Formats: sequence, C-alpha cells, structure tokens
Amino acid sequence: MKRELDQSSTVIKTLEEGNKQLVEQLKKTSAERIHHMETQKQNLAVKEENKILLCDLSSIQDPNVRAYIQAQQIQIISKRNAESQDQQALSQTSPFGQYFTDLSGSGTDFPDY
Repeated sequence: MKRELDQSSTVIKTLEEGNKQLVEQLKKTSAERIHHMETQKQNLAVKEENKILLCDLSSIQDPNVRAYIQAQQIQIISKRNAESQDQQALSQTSPFGQYFTDLSGSGTDFPDY
C-alpha cells in the first residue's frame, strides 16, 4: 500500500513538473507571438506611411484630399525626424560614444587615416 502511494506521489510530481514546463513554454511562445505581431504591425504602419509619402500631390484633383495628404506627409516626416533625433541622442549616450565620436583625426592632433 505504501509503495502504491509512493508511486502515485512520484507520478503526480512528474505530472506537476511537466505542467510547469508546459506553462513556461506557453508563456515564452506567447511572448514571442506578441513580439512578432507588434513587429508586423509596425511594418504595416511604415508601409502605409511610405504610400502616403510617395503620393504625387499634383495628381490629386480634389483640393481637400490634396491638403489632407500633404498634412499627413508633413506629420509623418516630423515624426520620423523626431525618431531620428531620439536615436541619435541614444547613440551619443552609449558608454563608448564619448570616446569614439571623432576617430578620423579632424579636431584632434591625430593625422587623418
């Protein structure tokens, strides 16, 4: 009887471990799927923005639509400029950015190479 209880206990522990591993794998897969979906969403947004940016305003007859597209283009360009400036600021605050900003030699006593 005790042996059966020990075997049952061992089986239960094994099942619980398997369940924990399964839950961890599901969490990891879910996080990866969410990341993939966010990436796809960003890519789609960029494609849509690019369509708007490449739109030829002179081919649009309706002045209201032309004005709307032009405003959208300005907004997209402003947003991308701000993102670019944010990325530049981040790269300048990197731990090595202060040391490797001017390797060409101009502005220092080193010759250009």
